[in-house]
Amino acid sequence: MENESIEPTENEQTGPLICNACDAEYATHVAYCTVCGYPFDADAKTKSAFVAAYLLKKTGKDEAGTNMRKASNALFGAAVLYLVSGVVGSFQEPEALWVGVALGVVFSGLAIWARHQALPAIISGIALFVLLILVMAVLEPLTIFSGILWKVLILVFLIRGLKSARDARAEEVGMG
Repeated sequence: MENESIEPTENEQTGPLICNACDAEYATHVAYCTVCGYPFDADAKTKSAFVAAYLLKKTGKDEAGTNMRKASNALFGAAVLYLVSGVVGSFQEPEALWVGVALGVVFSGLAIWARHQALPAIISGIALFVLLILVMAVLEPLTIFSGILWKVLILVFLIRGLKSARDARAEEVGMG
Protein backbone atom coordinates (compact mmCIF):
# COMPACT_ATOMS: atom_id res chain seq x y z
CA MET A 1 0.00 0.00 0.00
CA GLU A 2 2.89 2.40 0.70
CA ASN A 3 3.96 2.39 -2.95
CA GLU A 4 0.44 3.21 -4.09
CA SER A 5 0.23 6.65 -5.70
CA ILE A 6 -2.38 9.10 -4.55
CA GLU A 7 -2.44 10.75 -7.98
CA PRO A 8 -4.96 9.37 -10.46
CA THR A 9 -3.71 7.39 -13.40
CA GLU A 10 -4.28 8.67 -16.90
CA ASN A 11 -7.12 6.16 -17.32
CA GLU A 12 -8.92 7.43 -14.19
CA GLN A 13 -8.42 11.13 -14.90
CA THR A 14 -11.22 12.96 -16.68
CA GLY A 15 -9.88 16.56 -16.36
CA PRO A 16 -6.51 18.20 -15.77
CA LEU A 17 -4.17 16.68 -13.18
CA ILE A 18 -4.09 18.66 -9.92
CA CYS A 19 -1.24 18.87 -7.39
CA ASN A 20 -2.21 17.51 -3.97
CA ALA A 21 -0.31 20.24 -2.13
CA CYS A 22 -1.09 23.52 -3.92
CA ASP A 23 -3.94 22.59 -6.31
CA ALA A 24 -1.99 23.72 -9.38
CA GLU A 25 -2.54 21.91 -12.69
CA TYR A 26 0.38 19.85 -13.96
CA ALA A 27 1.39 17.71 -16.92
CA THR A 28 1.60 13.94 -16.53
CA HIS A 29 5.30 13.77 -17.41
CA VAL A 30 6.68 15.98 -14.59
CA ALA A 31 8.37 14.61 -11.46
CA TYR A 32 7.74 17.74 -9.34
CA CYS A 33 5.05 20.41 -9.22
CA THR A 34 6.38 23.52 -10.92
CA VAL A 35 4.52 25.74 -8.43
CA CYS A 36 5.31 24.24 -5.02
CA GLY A 37 7.81 21.41 -5.69
CA TYR A 38 5.52 18.54 -4.64
CA PRO A 39 7.31 15.24 -5.49
CA PHE A 40 4.84 13.26 -7.64
CA ASP A 41 7.08 10.18 -7.93
CA ALA A 42 8.00 9.91 -4.23
CA ASP A 43 6.70 7.37 -1.73
CA ALA A 44 3.63 8.16 0.39
CA LYS A 45 5.68 9.04 3.49
CA THR A 46 7.75 11.61 1.58
CA LYS A 47 4.62 13.07 0.00
CA SER A 48 2.90 13.38 3.39
CA ALA A 49 5.95 15.05 4.91
CA PHE A 50 6.10 17.50 1.98
CA VAL A 51 2.42 18.42 2.31
CA ALA A 52 2.79 18.96 6.07
CA ALA A 53 5.84 21.22 5.58
CA TYR A 54 4.14 23.07 2.73
CA LEU A 55 1.02 23.76 4.81
CA LEU A 56 3.12 24.98 7.76
CA LYS A 57 5.00 27.37 5.48
CA LYS A 58 1.76 28.56 3.87
CA THR A 59 0.20 29.13 7.31
CA GLY A 60 3.23 31.21 8.30
CA LYS A 61 2.80 33.36 5.19
CA ASP A 62 -0.89 33.79 6.01
CA GLU A 63 0.04 34.91 9.55
CA ALA A 64 2.63 37.33 8.17
CA GLY A 65 0.03 38.78 5.80
CA THR A 66 -2.38 39.17 8.70
CA ASN A 67 0.25 40.98 10.77
CA MET A 68 1.01 43.33 7.87
CA ARG A 69 -2.72 44.05 7.42
CA LYS A 70 -2.99 44.75 11.15
CA ALA A 71 -0.05 47.16 10.85
CA SER A 72 -1.83 48.94 8.00
CA ASN A 73 -4.98 49.08 10.14
CA ALA A 74 -2.89 50.45 13.03
CA LEU A 75 -1.76 53.27 10.73
CA PHE A 76 -5.42 53.97 9.97
CA GLY A 77 -5.99 53.88 13.75
CA ALA A 78 -3.29 56.50 14.21
CA ALA A 79 -4.99 58.60 11.53
CA VAL A 80 -8.29 58.41 13.41
CA LEU A 81 -6.53 59.11 16.73
CA TYR A 82 -4.99 62.31 15.36
CA LEU A 83 -8.20 63.37 13.61
CA VAL A 84 -10.22 62.96 16.80
CA SER A 85 -7.61 64.71 18.92
CA GLY A 86 -7.55 67.53 16.36
CA VAL A 87 -11.32 67.94 16.54
CA VAL A 88 -11.35 67.81 20.35
CA GLY A 89 -8.33 70.11 20.59
CA SER A 90 -9.92 72.62 18.22
CA PHE A 91 -12.34 73.65 20.97
CA GLN A 92 -9.38 75.12 22.89
CA GLU A 93 -7.07 75.97 19.99
CA PRO A 94 -8.59 76.34 16.50
CA GLU A 95 -5.34 75.46 14.68
CA ALA A 96 -5.35 72.01 16.37
CA LEU A 97 -8.03 70.95 13.88
CA TRP A 98 -5.73 71.56 10.90
CA VAL A 99 -2.84 69.75 12.57
CA GLY A 100 -5.12 66.79 13.35
CA VAL A 101 -6.47 66.71 9.79
CA ALA A 102 -2.95 66.93 8.30
CA LEU A 103 -1.66 64.10 10.50
CA GLY A 104 -4.79 62.07 9.77
CA VAL A 105 -4.17 62.43 6.04
CA VAL A 106 -0.47 61.53 6.40
CA PHE A 107 -1.21 58.39 8.44
CA SER A 108 -4.02 57.41 6.06
CA GLY A 109 -1.56 57.71 3.19
CA LEU A 110 0.95 55.54 5.06
CA ALA A 111 -1.78 52.95 5.69
CA ILE A 112 -2.65 52.80 1.99
CA TRP A 113 1.04 52.62 1.07
CA ALA A 114 1.49 49.76 3.59
CA ARG A 115 -1.00 47.66 1.61
CA HIS A 116 1.34 47.82 -1.39
CA GLN A 117 4.83 48.19 0.09
CA ALA A 118 4.59 47.17 3.71
CA LEU A 119 8.18 47.49 4.89
CA PRO A 120 8.99 51.12 4.00
CA ALA A 121 5.49 52.31 4.92
CA ILE A 122 5.55 50.63 8.33
CA ILE A 123 9.07 51.91 9.08
CA SER A 124 7.95 55.44 8.13
CA GLY A 125 4.79 55.08 10.21
CA ILE A 126 6.68 53.90 13.31
CA ALA A 127 9.25 56.69 12.95
CA LEU A 128 6.59 59.39 12.56
CA PHE A 129 4.38 58.01 15.33
CA VAL A 130 7.26 57.80 17.84
CA LEU A 131 8.56 61.23 16.77
CA LEU A 132 5.13 62.79 17.35
CA ILE A 133 4.83 61.14 20.77
CA LEU A 134 8.29 62.44 21.74
CA VAL A 135 7.64 65.97 20.44
CA MET A 136 4.36 66.15 22.32
CA ALA A 137 6.06 64.80 25.47
CA VAL A 138 8.69 67.54 25.27
CA LEU A 139 6.10 70.27 24.64
CA GLU A 140 3.69 68.99 27.27
CA PRO A 141 4.99 66.08 29.38
CA LEU A 142 1.57 64.91 30.57
CA THR A 143 0.56 64.02 27.00
CA ILE A 144 2.76 60.92 27.20
CA PHE A 145 0.04 59.36 29.40
CA SER A 146 -2.87 60.67 27.39
CA GLY A 147 -4.24 57.79 25.30
CA ILE A 148 -1.41 55.51 26.42
CA LEU A 149 -3.41 52.34 25.72
CA TRP A 150 -4.04 53.40 22.11
CA LYS A 151 -0.43 54.41 21.63
CA VAL A 152 0.83 51.07 22.96
CA LEU A 153 -1.65 49.06 20.85
CA ILE A 154 -0.72 50.96 17.69
CA LEU A 155 2.99 50.44 18.36
CA VAL A 156 2.52 46.72 19.07
CA PHE A 157 0.68 46.17 15.78
CA LEU A 158 3.21 48.26 13.87
CA ILE A 159 6.16 46.36 15.34
CA ARG A 160 4.57 42.97 14.59
CA GLY A 161 3.84 44.14 11.06
CA LEU A 162 7.42 45.38 10.72
CA LYS A 163 8.80 41.98 11.70
CA SER A 164 6.49 40.19 9.25
CA ALA A 165 7.29 42.65 6.45
CA ARG A 166 11.03 42.28 7.11
CA ASP A 167 10.75 38.47 7.05
CA ALA A 168 8.69 38.58 3.85
CA ARG A 169 11.27 40.87 2.22
CA ALA A 170 14.11 38.55 3.31
CA GLU A 171 12.25 35.58 1.84
CA GLU A 172 11.68 37.46 -1.45
CA VAL A 173 15.37 38.36 -1.66
CA GLY A 174 16.35 34.76 -0.86
CA MET A 175 14.08 33.39 -3.61
CA GLY A 176 14.89 35.99 -6.23
